[in-house]
Amino acid sequence: MTNQKENNMKKIMTLCIALLFCAAIAGCNKEDKKGEAGESGGSRLLGTTQMGSYSVKVTQDSDYKPGGKTKYMIKPSGGQGEPTAVRAWVGNESGEGSLKAKAGYDAADGDYDAFVEVPANPSPDAKLWVEIEAGGKKEKASFPAHK
Repeated sequence: MTNQKENNMKKIMTLCIALLFCAAIAGCNKEDKKGEAGESGGSRLLGTTQMGSYSVKVTQDSDYKPGGKTKYMIKPSGGQGEPTAVRAWVGNESGEGSLKAKAGYDAADGDYDAFVEVPANPSPDAKLWVEIEAGGKKEKASFPAHK
């Protein structure tokens, strides 16, 4: 009877080790996906461009969701102080058929967070448009809207 108990204990220990190993591997796979857009919802740099006197860096910080909201981080640097307003939308340059989102300043990161509503049926050539308002002037530029 003791031999059977020992064999059962060995089987249980082997199973526990195997489960811990699988859990460790699954945790590593999640870490490997950080920074990728897609199911993980990681950040993706969309690019940096000059808009008036500002150099503007844009990062997509959540999944692209038609009919939902996508978070973008917009970081203007240079220029004459902070912009008066930062806006963003997904669609065409005019913003027709799109809802423009006013980005809020995030002091912790020194950027502007925009939660942009993506149209339910965006056109295949839809882009992310960013508008910087400063000194009574508005400048805008487009970035790829990653699906």
